[in-house]
Amino acid sequence: MPFRRPPKVSGQIRVVEIKGFDYSACGATHCPQTGMIGLLKIVKTERKNKKLRLYFVAGRQALAYFQNYHRVVTDICNQLSTGPENVTNVVNARLEQMESAEKELKNLRVELTSFEIQTLVSEAEPIAAGRLVTKIYPNRSINELRDLAQRLKTEENLVALLAGFDGKKLSLLVSCGAKIGVSAKELLTQHLDQIGGRGGGDARLAQGGGEATPVQVEQFFDHTRDYIQTGVEKPF
Repeated sequence: MPFRRPPKVSGQIRVVEIKGFDYSACGATHCPQTGMIGLLKIVKTERKNKKLRLYFVAGRQALAYFQNYHRVVTDICNQLSTGPENVTNVVNARLEQMESAEKELKNLRVELTSFEIQTLVSEAEPIAAGRLVTKIYPNRSINELRDLAQRLKTEENLVALLAGFDGKKLSLLVSCGAKIGVSAKELLTQHLDQIGGRGGGDARLAQGGGEATPVQVEQFFDHTRDYIQTGVEKPF
């Protein structure tokens, strides 16, 4: 017989035949009538080695599968105030609304960042070398701080030190204008030495961080002016 896979046992075996298509030796339980299987649902197909693999559930497993799907769909329909026949359209509409809202939010964040930059620059403290911005943000991400520092770096006579603190870890971004005569990398190192932190960068932009206590954070910028003055006296 043209078995799809040769049997691993000898003697009398059961052969399941799909006439003209497949012959399999099988030692599993077989029903005298296919109707005894009950529900049968193909739930997934995939290509494997140029063949099509089918995944299915049958009998009680199929019933449990449908019951779970029914429960999930019913819950979604109740939340969206619609029926199963319209749930796909409603979900697609909500996704489009969400995508539009995300684009609007992104644009608003850009505008907010521009306003924040203007505020930081206008409130900068005068120092011998130019102007100074120091600010600690609670739970501000390093990416957001880097974006602010990149924008502030274009201010030629401005030194900016922006820190984010989540109660345990402190992240620091330092930017220095082209005419300030201070190295951002050196400033970063001098500040992170207070908490045993590490970082890197160049003369214009540097970032790093480390573990810190709330008390250390309160005192973090106490010596910033001295560090800057040292950098002015010894240009990079």
